[in-house]
Amino acid sequence: MKNNNLPARAALDGEYKISGRALTGPVEGTAVIHTTGGKLSGYVESGEKHFTISKGVISGDSFSCAVVEKKGVRIHGTVRAGKLSGSIRMGLVQVKFQGERITPPQEK
Repeated sequence: MKNNNLPARAALDGEYKISGRALTGPVEGTAVIHTTGGKLSGYVESGEKHFTISKGVISGDSFSCAVVEKKGVRIHGTVRAGKLSGSIRMGLVQVKFQGERITPPQEK
């Protein structure tokens, strides 16, 4: 059952199946996102790679973060109705991604 009374920050919480297209071809993975106040944390897994989210912030339905394992990587996106979209910037390279929540946010 959908809980429409969740705080706005919890609208981003959950596990997402994500996909995008890198220079090497299609990429798929999973993102697990947690929010506390205006802070964003969690991780992204793709294949055997694991990336820890750092310096994450949320503002309304927008979010941005970095990853611990790759210096200079910035992720920016939005969430609406359980769907993510955005881009990952690595220097001059930008990769667009999209995702859909596969587990609902937990009440805090």
